[in-house]
Amino acid sequence: MLSGVLSYSMWKYTVLLPTSFTITKNIGDQAKIKMNTVSNFPYVNWKKNEVTYNSLRGVKADSYINFHSLEIGDAGFYSLNKDDYNRGITRLIVRVCQDGIYGPLCEHQCPNCLNGGVCHDLTGDCICPPGFNGTLCENACKPGFFGRDCGQQCFKREQTTYCAEILFCLPDPYGCSCISGFTSVFCNESCASGFYGAGCTQKCSHCKNSNQCEAKTGKCPDGCEEGWHGTPCVLRMGRK
Repeated sequence: MLSGVLSYSMWKYTVLLPTSFTITKNIGDQAKIKMNTVSNFPYVNWKKNEVTYNSLRGVKADSYINFHSLEIGDAGFYSLNKDDYNRGITRLIVRVCQDGIYGPLCEHQCPNCLNGGVCHDLTGDCICPPGFNGTLCENACKPGFFGRDCGQQCFKREQTTYCAEILFCLPDPYGCSCISGFTSVFCNESCASGFYGAGCTQKCSHCKNSNQCEAKTGKCPDGCEEGWHGTPCVLRMGRK
């Protein structure tokens, strides 16, 4: 079965920076699309799918759009624009079902997708973040590897760490993110202590003797607490 993948580009030196390239939510959820500005501008405008959404004058701080109860029609590409080059872009993805539910009629319970995996709203498959694989995204790839079988590899360039500064775009409803171990809009910052995963969104947990883990794989240095296993330690004993 083939899947389409959407990707997009943004000028690296823009003065309008999104807090996230992709926001994935469920129907009925709340959401906020936010852009960080590095200066004051007399005039900027929000666009949705290249059509003017809202115009603003005298922007002196960060700008955002709030959604109180998402509908399918809210999905799309949102950009805050100063000119053709200075624009920040975020894609909002809205799953057709509520959280934890999938199916043509939203009639089935999603599996427990791990390590930031997202339940496909029609098939129920876990779409795994870059750097993880498995039915439930329970397995971490070796640093520098990605793909469904962890068979794809990033090659180290001069002064560039494996897979840094790369935005990975996967089938909807996952969208785009940094690979495990990196965060920031340019995917060039390592995870803070105690965090791991794609975009550094996962907290280290169930590590023996501490709450620290390896940022790219989530591996606990002293192994897992009693009753837990896996890399990371997210599987309960007795569960494969």
